[in-house]
Parts: sequence; C-alpha cells; structure tokens
Amino acid sequence: MICEEKVTEHMLAFIFSGKMIVYNSSKKIIIHAGEAAFIRKNHLVHKIKQPIGSTPFNGVFLHLDSRLMKDIASLITIPNIKLNDTLGKQLYIPIEKNNFISGYFRSLDKYFTESNSPSHKLMKVKLQEMLIILIEQKPQLIPMLFDYTPAWRTDLQEFMRNNYLSELSIEEFAHYSGRSLSSFKRKFAKMTGGETPARWIMHKRLDAAMTMLKEGLAASDVYIRVGFKNLSHFSNAFKKHFGVALTQVS
Repeated sequence: MICEEKVTEHMLAFIFSGKMIVYNSSKKIIIHAGEAAFIRKNHLVHKIKQPIGSTPFNGVFLHLDSRLMKDIASLITIPNIKLNDTLGKQLYIPIEKNNFISGYFRSLDKYFTESNSPSHKLMKVKLQEMLIILIEQKPQLIPMLFDYTPAWRTDLQEFMRNNYLSELSIEEFAHYSGRSLSSFKRKFAKMTGGETPARWIMHKRLDAAMTMLKEGLAASDVYIRVGFKNLSHFSNAFKKHFGVALTQVS
C-alpha cells in the first residue's frame, strides 16, 4: 500500500511486522520489523507498507502534536542541547533498538487493538512517557522535538529544490508548501525574478535530464524519471531548451 503524506508534525514510527519504505525526491529509507524511526515535520513523503511473505504489515505511528508538546514541556526537565546541523537536515533519524522503545510501542499498540480508542488525557500521559524515553535515550533529538516552528510553513526555495521531480500540479506544490495558490505564485515570482512555477519546474527537470543523459542513461528511461508523459514531448522540450537534439548528447 502506497501513501502520500504531508508530515506537518514530527512523527515516530515503530514497525512490528513487515517493512515500510519511506522516500521523497532525494532520500529513500527502509524501516524493518523491530525498528523505530523519527521523521521530521514539514516534509512531503511517500510511505509504502509491505508485508513479508504471509506476515502482514503492522506498525504504530505517533504524531507529536506541537500543542501537547508545549504542555508537556512545562511538566518535565528538558536539557539544553544545541541542534546538530547535520542531524537537523535529515528526513529520517533511526532510533536504536532498546527495551524502553520497543516496550513503549508494544504497550501503545494494545490500546488501538481494542474496540475503544484511548482518551485525549491518556494519550497525553503516553506522549509524556515517550518524550522522557527519547530525552534519556536520544538526547540529540531535543532541539527538534521542542521546536515550535509553525507546521508546514517550509522554506519555499528548499521545498522546490527537493521536490521539483515530484508528480504534483502547481496547486499541489502550493498546498504542500503550506501556502495558498496566490501566495505561492507571489512568493515564487519574488524568489525567481518573475519566472513562473511551471517554467521553472520544466527547466529544472530538463537540466536534470541533461545530467542523466551525460551519465549514460537512455532517453527512454530519462523522460519518465524527470516527469514527462511521453518521449516526443520530452524530445521537443529538450531541443527547445538546449538547442540540441537528444541524439547529440554524449
């Protein structure tokens, strides 16, 4: 099963069985059974949940609601740790296996296998438990965990650079960047000196195609990778942009 998700709050995932592939335009990771992962907010990701043989996929996903995080932050002691720049740019951060993490998620799974869902009050207590575990087991996550930057108001230049190969309409690019269509277009025009989103995306895809062709990939493979619907359209756009035919690239 493939899911596309706009991750507007930090998310913790734990896989009980099967595996889950998480990827965006620049990164792909696999989370196996028994593994936990921290996925940063403000990302557009795809998740593929796969069984292993006859064993179905089963996992728990905990969304770290920023409002609850603020409440809990006033109740517990949070060490003052500086953000690691490299870690802060990663989409996915693995959580090392230990009894605290696996025991927590196994206890949480039991709540969702019953007929009734846990109350808001109970989930707040469980979230506090998880945060204490993470503070003790993975303290380098603290600067990200308690970052209250508004959800999904991402840097537009970085977002477009990371996602221009995604199969999204202009309306979807605006939505997933956290903006209205009109706000998106205004910001984009200011960012690029007046270039339209559609033209910018086209040029970026063609530049990526040129790189792939020079690396030896066949045009029949490249046009699909860079988001064109057919080879004819790709060939015409490529020649118009670069002034040379596909067959002249070496």
